[in-house]
Amino acid sequence: MSKKYVVALDQGTTSSRAILFDRAGRLVDMVQHPFEQLYPEPGWVEHNPQDILSSQLAALTELLVSRDVGPAQIDSIGITNQRETTVVWDRETGAPVSNAIVWQCRRTAPIIEKLCSAPEVSSRITAKTGLLPDAYFSASKIKWILDNTPGAREAARAMCSTVTPGSPARASTPRSARRLPAVRCSVDRAVASRRRIPMRFVALRGPIRQADRPFFVRWLRQMRTLC
Repeated sequence: MSKKYVVALDQGTTSSRAILFDRAGRLVDMVQHPFEQLYPEPGWVEHNPQDILSSQLAALTELLVSRDVGPAQIDSIGITNQRETTVVWDRETGAPVSNAIVWQCRRTAPIIEKLCSAPEVSSRITAKTGLLPDAYFSASKIKWILDNTPGAREAARAMCSTVTPGSPARASTPRSARRLPAVRCSVDRAVASRRRIPMRFVALRGPIRQADRPFFVRWLRQMRTLC
């Protein structure tokens, strides 16, 4: 019987790591791949979403190959990730429509200040989400991308998510989505409307929809090839 392992994927702000543990919880090995940080203007921070994906896949592949571990030996995989970094992508092609806006980025602070100039709006958001309105969270980032990326708002196929365990199916888990104050499970449609974020843009992870199956199948095939 082959030895079993647990893999942890740590998709962080400046690097992606893959960590291998044995069934007793002992560290076996770790591989880390940094990726480029983009600063187009003072106070702005971006990532290339393809760099996020490729660095994480590269770290996992290098880890498994260097230790001669096959997919059948992986008992389970745990994922941790940067939740507020926001991506808008094309549901049909899987391609991002722009760079990801990183959680550190402050470009959307004026959006929050304008939105919350009415105290009742600020209190409503906090009552619904338990969060204080801030550019740190993802809703204002979505609005900025939709407003400033040509064709993004009009594209019926455009969807958004945070960098999240649901990413293979291009979706956010409800747990992650609660930190995205424009989502039905957290806020009502009135708040989303104020931010001009159509509810159809937000992908919540549940049963894999037929439209998302091609992404998920391609991702699994890619993983099998790399492993």
